[in-house]
Amino acid sequence: TSDPTNVTNGVGTVYARALRKSFGDRVVLDRIDLDVRCGEIVCLIGPSGSGEASLMHGLAGLHRPQTGAITIGGHPAGSRAAVARVGFVHDDLPLPMNLTGSELLDLLARSHRRWDPDLVADLLELLGLTRAAPQLIAEYSCGMQRKLRLAASLGHRPGVWILDEPFSGLDPVAEIT
Repeated sequence: TSDPTNVTNGVGTVYARALRKSFGDRVVLDRIDLDVRCGEIVCLIGPSGSGEASLMHGLAGLHRPQTGAITIGGHPAGSRAAVARVGFVHDDLPLPMNLTGSELLDLLARSHRRWDPDLVADLLELLGLTRAAPQLIAEYSCGMQRKLRLAASLGHRPGVWILDEPFSGLDPVAEIT
């Protein structure tokens, strides 16, 4: 087994050990172990309420499990070093509707040292948002808002990308091609 406290782990290495999370009497995670190494893709599938979102929120550092440990690149989940390595797309995170897409991305660029404006421009082009970027987010469709979240989550070139139902409401053929 790997040592989750070893800070020499790759920037995108995720370790979770003996995780337990409950909401009152309802246990949603019980003794969960997870290893994800750089370049690996892991998909969590289960019925609603089975704990996938709780696990992803723990990996992103949004909450701590009652027991167990999570590290990202050798750093405790939720720490500044771990958060800098994570790009997270929340299922329904509200966007600031009074900003334009460009203003939101500019705000994020100022908050991330490793922001890559060329990558973000490429992502906007790929996702068909370049022309919409100067518009208020309030004018975006649900699908456009989801695509903006995707681009925003990758702007700092995270080593770990956590997606919580990011394609809900998207038509993959019409929206991404």
